[in-house]
Amino acid sequence: MKFRMLQENLRRTLWDRIDRGELTGLRLAEQTGFKQAHISNFLNRKRGLSLEGMDKVLNVQRLSVLDLLDPVEVSKRAWIPPPARMISTTSSSPTRTSQPPKP
Repeated sequence: MKFRMLQENLRRTLWDRIDRGELTGLRLAEQTGFKQAHISNFLNRKRGLSLEGMDKVLNVQRLSVLDLLDPVEVSKRAWIPPPARMISTTSSSPTRTSQPPKP
């Protein structure tokens, strides 16, 4: 996932909150210390936010960058190691390993 997509997901999250009546552009501007025009330009895709600006918005809205990740994208990239398997050794007792089998 790229930073532009994270920014777009932040924009979408903020619009969802605005649509539900939980937030206004003016309120977000007051919370962040940005001018209302700057927030409006961001929300309407006329301008982006710096990383510091995104951090400020995330902080005042009690969001994490994890909230901006697409769950489908995360699950495609996530790798969960398989459960430990029993392998034979030359001794009489088997040994557990958590390493994936070699192809």
